[in-house]
Amino acid sequence: MARSEPAHPAASRTDDAGRTDDAGRTDANERAAATASTPNAGGLVTALVSAFGDPDAIATLLAENATWWITPTTGVLGTPAVGKEKIIADLRVIFGSLYGDVQVDIHHLIEQDDLAAVRITLRASALFAEGRPYTNEYSVWAQARDGKIVQVWEYLDVAQATAQFAPPANASAPGTATT
Repeated sequence: MARSEPAHPAASRTDDAGRTDDAGRTDANERAAATASTPNAGGLVTALVSAFGDPDAIATLLAENATWWITPTTGVLGTPAVGKEKIIADLRVIFGSLYGDVQVDIHHLIEQDDLAAVRITLRASALFAEGRPYTNEYSVWAQARDGKIVQVWEYLDVAQATAQFAPPANASAPGTATT
């Protein structure tokens, strides 16, 4: 039987009106470690997204042979990334060179047997775009086996992500003068 829950208590919660309750927010490592002590699929996917920004914390949640699929049009990861070592190397690029100051709000959790999914809002600084703010909605699915994540499916609105980094309408093209 599937179950749907609001945000995990260790993450911030956002209600339908968009208000956020940060009372339970803690460091990503603490959230990941606390949630991973309950290695069901829901606990693991919650720990996973709570640890976004920290590849070392994510590594503790993944099986050695894990696979991570991300919306192919992002152009960020070769999809799928296969093996814990490859996934963590890719995440070091994403969270070391592309995005910093990552914050995640978990809106919903759905869990059934060895599968779980969360709907989140990810906010970060876009390091590749002079630190401009980045915000996007994601759906992250995970499959668990023997207390570890063996498969991740990450969906995001690529058009929304791309639009946030388009040059301002009044910016001139490189090599052209403005008057």
